[in-house]
Amino acid sequence: MKFLFPFLILSAFVWGQSLPKAQYYLDHSDYKHAIPLFEKIGNKAKQNHNLNEQVTAQNGLADCYIDLGGYYKAKVLLENNLNLLQKHNRKHFLLLAQTHQLLAQVYDKLFLFEEYKKECDLFYSYYCKAYPKIKIHKSLYYSYLGRYYNMRNLIDKAYYYTNNAIKIYNANPKEQFLIEPYILYNSHLFTLRNRTTLPFETKMAYKDTLDYYLEKRYPYDNVKKTRLIISQVALYLDKLVINDTINNSNFEILKKAYTRSQRLTDKLVGY
Repeated sequence: MKFLFPFLILSAFVWGQSLPKAQYYLDHSDYKHAIPLFEKIGNKAKQNHNLNEQVTAQNGLADCYIDLGGYYKAKVLLENNLNLLQKHNRKHFLLLAQTHQLLAQVYDKLFLFEEYKKECDLFYSYYCKAYPKIKIHKSLYYSYLGRYYNMRNLIDKAYYYTNNAIKIYNANPKEQFLIEPYILYNSHLFTLRNRTTLPFETKMAYKDTLDYYLEKRYPYDNVKKTRLIISQVALYLDKLVINDTINNSNFEILKKAYTRSQRLTDKLVGY
């Protein structure tokens, strides 16, 4: 019994320095704690020559900066991670996939869409090498490609990819835990918004599914969730524009959503 107390102290210390704890802070948009903890873990891993932990921590740090709008800071971290991984002979396919996926997000935010497309192709190729028998990552890849073609205003091509992304996801239930479905539905909703001939009710059905998966992933305030509030309610704005009229109920929905998004963003980012 006398060894129990020191063990508990050690366990608490290990948890306090762990990647899961840092990820918890990131998920809750608690950057005040997430950033220094990711930095500390990354530095310690570098001293111990633990490449996996170093790259994972720096990817987490880059994710923080993406949330905060520090896209060039994130880009430097991610490119450094790629250099580290490529210097080693071991096949770190999963880490390469995750790093290229985050870099794709950076290029998306910087409106560098050809670079974005290149990173999408790379992250998918590494997911295929990491999980050669898994099909679900094609769903993720297609959702990213759909965004690329939406931004190039090739809506029919975008629809092919985002629609098939959801089909692939639904066809592989045993693999669904490997990706976040809200990403797929957000991408497809963007496509549906650009297909102006589709009935409003059809688009709303996908919005409701996006709401469900987003709330399931983030049942608390989070910057990623907050920014998607605008995507979710933009359908009402589209309807106002298409109908060339102002509906008071739709306008109030928009006003409340934008106000809530701004309030939560100020609260979470202004740490």
